[in-house]
Amino acid sequence: MTIFIMPKSLLLRLVKNKKVSWLFTIAIFTLAIILYVNLGKFLVRDIFIKGNPFVAGAGNQESYLPAEVLAMQGLATRRKIVNFRMSELISSDASKYQRAIEFLYPIRGNAQSKFLFAMHEEKVSIGCDELEREGTAILYYCQ
Repeated sequence: MTIFIMPKSLLLRLVKNKKVSWLFTIAIFTLAIILYVNLGKFLVRDIFIKGNPFVAGAGNQESYLPAEVLAMQGLATRRKIVNFRMSELISSDASKYQRAIEFLYPIRGNAQSKFLFAMHEEKVSIGCDELEREGTAILYYCQ
């Protein structure tokens, strides 16, 4: 591989020439801007919210929420519930529990609520009727 090295005297003459110096400077800045813009698009292409970011639920699909939490939000919104409680399996997973509490706001968690969120693999107490199911999340109404 041969590397072309410009003689020092030629380089000095090019830099001292004002027209070449300005053209060289403009070319370098243009190249830098093009690289910066393209690199920026490459690095952050997955974090932009597609469409209108100011509508309700705009970032849900781009978020890193567990699928169960997104399903619980869908169930709660469709049923227009005002409070809920979570099963033992959900409550025992601190990360999922905390994310559900935050994401379902302004719907509040309440230990005495008649609405219960559970996972499909759980056994639910007698007296609870299944209202709706989405993915692995189930919404129950308990007497």
